[in-house]
Amino acid sequence: MLLVGCGLFLRTLMNLQAPAGRLRSERPDPRARVDPVSAGYKGDALGRAIVELTGRLAALPGVRASGLSENGLFSGTESGAPIEVEGFKSADEADLSARFDQAGPAYFTTPSGSR
Repeated sequence: MLLVGCGLFLRTLMNLQAPAGRLRSERPDPRARVDPVSAGYKGDALGRAIVELTGRLAALPGVRASGLSENGLFSGTESGAPIEVEGFKSADEADLSARFDQAGPAYFTTPSGSR
């Protein structure tokens, strides 16, 4: 059972590293990078702009779903924030931060997110 699980895991890793055209090649998988903060959006206006954008994209003819994430799955970028645990001390900076990505509700149901 363990050997079968390892084999399936390795096949998944290989598929994740495959060129984008090899996965789901039967239909297009367009992606876009937007930076609403650079466009001047802040606070609540930023959240509203993102919700409006994903809604407008999802309403386009032929679009099945629209999802978003802050960094993108397997993009090589990540967000982080310092963490503090009472009584824990470490000389290694990596021990004192958490890494994360923010994703919208439909992210894992869209072709881009399911990779």
